[in-house]
Amino acid sequence: PALSFLKSAKQIFDENFWEKDFDLSFRFYKELAQTLYLCGDFDSSIENLEILKSRARNNLEKADALSIFLNLSTNAGKHRDVY
Repeated sequence: PALSFLKSAKQIFDENFWEKDFDLSFRFYKELAQTLYLCGDFDSSIENLEILKSRARNNLEKADALSIFLNLSTNAGKHRDVY
């Protein structure tokens, strides 16, 4: 149920939403990436983390996205892909 809700919500996102409410958009993409991973869709999770990283406004936000990527990669046994 959570994944289908998040996928539906993503369909209403547009470029303007990032400008209207950056913090909500950032949190949303973090949740989506983590939920996709937990549902077994590692590739889509990474795609959404890339979006998150590209939208980051500063190094702290980029570090947040990279931290999630590192954790997910390690948990998935893909820690070699990190290097």
